[in-house]
Amino acid sequence: LHHTYTSTSALTAEYSGAWETLSLGLFAAANPLLLGCHPLTEMVFFIVNIWLSVEDHCGYDLPWATHRLIPFGLYGGSRHHDLHHLKSKYNYAPYFTHWDRLAGTLYMED
Repeated sequence: LHHTYTSTSALTAEYSGAWETLSLGLFAAANPLLLGCHPLTEMVFFIVNIWLSVEDHCGYDLPWATHRLIPFGLYGGSRHHDLHHLKSKYNYAPYFTHWDRLAGTLYMED
């Protein structure tokens, strides 16, 4: 359901179907237990992950956005993820673009 939107907004960041939500929730709950993470570490991870997800889906290339902190275009940001929603066969990596470079799925708009 999440990828039915070709135009992103902050609300579409967390919009997903029941099975996707359940599977992501299962992995999100199991990994900290398996790794023995402190509950505060887990909470900070979830807050940062939601922040980055909303930032990538906001539809704006903001001057203070996180992708501007990481050089050489290694972090995609909002424009990178917008292209994923427009052309669903490209830009699969949610944040770091090196995965798409390695897989040959990186699409850069001029």
